[in-house]
Amino acid sequence: MGTVGDILSQEEIAALLHDATPGASGPIVATFDFAADDHQIRALLPLFDPIAQNFARRLQHTLSAGLRQPVAIAVRPAVCHGSSTAALATLGAVSTACLESTDPVDFLWVAIESSWVIRMVDAYYGGAGGQSGGDYAASLAANWAQRRLIELVRSELLAVWPPAHPLHLAPVEAQGGKPVAGAGENPEKVILQPFALQMAEQEAELALVIPLSLLTGITTSEMPYSVARQKGWQRALGQALREAPLTLSAQLAEVRLTVRELLALRNGDILPLEAPSRVKVYLEDRSLMEGEIGMTGGRKVVRLRHGMDHLDDTGKGVN
Repeated sequence: MGTVGDILSQEEIAALLHDATPGASGPIVATFDFAADDHQIRALLPLFDPIAQNFARRLQHTLSAGLRQPVAIAVRPAVCHGSSTAALATLGAVSTACLESTDPVDFLWVAIESSWVIRMVDAYYGGAGGQSGGDYAASLAANWAQRRLIELVRSELLAVWPPAHPLHLAPVEAQGGKPVAGAGENPEKVILQPFALQMAEQEAELALVIPLSLLTGITTSEMPYSVARQKGWQRALGQALREAPLTLSAQLAEVRLTVRELLALRNGDILPLEAPSRVKVYLEDRSLMEGEIGMTGGRKVVRLRHGMDHLDDTGKGVN
């Protein structure tokens, strides 16, 4: 055994791997990024979803018109990651491009499956896909198609972004095949928003990696509407509460009896009652005010004289 507590020995593991066959194709299971489990980003996801839906509809229309055949784009659930590097690492064979934001200064990444660029060139020029992927990737046509796709993504994203906090994005020029220094090095939390692209029964994935600094504008733009809606709701609730019916009561008389006298009471007996000079007015079972009994217009009334400073848990109030 390799170490104490190992379930399988190194020899058993080697034997299993030697006889193993390749696993079935399917989606790769990504590990949960605990560093990205942020309540602020989770709160932003519902606000960002309408932007993603509008972006997908606009880009779908633009690509269908440009490639002269139907392109379908579906929005997949967004996920949080601790950094853009961690987000991009979860994707497969993709081509990436970086867009720089000037206000605030940050970087947004666009990732597209390399096979989709090949399909774009093939669809645009009406080819049959005879050339190899390597030939296409090295061709000027593929480079042009990728740059054109990134520009479409940039323009459509700017078009659907909330106008209250507009984005300013510019492509980051590559130097020797790598983005300029500083692009994507900030370990800020990000949202990975994937999209499923389909054309002629072929699928690919497009993904946007958006840092938190660019998303705070969504909260800012939504806040005035949310505050106004909350104030309206508060006013309506306040008006409804002010119209709620309440019952005030007062203890106007008190008689002291023994148990023997109480048991001896019969129907028709008369109890001598004397009205007190001062009474307490109750709201439900809580003492609310004090007053004096008097007469006004031939009717007995309670003239309020003292208000209770506050109510305690016993309902008797504290002066």
